[in-house]
Amino acid sequence: MKACSNWAYCRLRDSLRAAVIYARCQFKDIGMKRRLAVILSAALCVGGCISGVPVSVTNHSATALHQVVVSGKGFSESVGSIAAGATETIRVRPREETTVKVAFEADERRYSAATETAIENNDLYIVVVNVAADHTISIETPLR
Repeated sequence: MKACSNWAYCRLRDSLRAAVIYARCQFKDIGMKRRLAVILSAALCVGGCISGVPVSVTNHSATALHQVVVSGKGFSESVGSIAAGATETIRVRPREETTVKVAFEADERRYSAATETAIENNDLYIVVVNVAADHTISIETPLR
């Protein structure tokens, strides 16, 4: 490297070189950060785009259902109360393949039932729960 006779010029030249090297390093980091951001966004979208499995609970009895809870492996969702003749729909997001359990109180008694077939967190399943006049529970898990 030649000796520089003009101190200000040499200082400016060295600063510009340093700035170019710094910018190149930052650009590489930005490229890597962008790739990481795209991969992370895609992963979140795939995981978050599934809105959950819809569970509808219909009360065909003459009394209100209280403390209605839908649960399975990785989730437990409170529906609250369901009036006589009413239907409530929620979405559950199981973490793995699971059966679905429904429990509630009516006429000061606790009732519960579970599915025999398992569901997964995807857009293929729906869960239909019907509570009969005598508070028996039927749960169906048809495919859409």
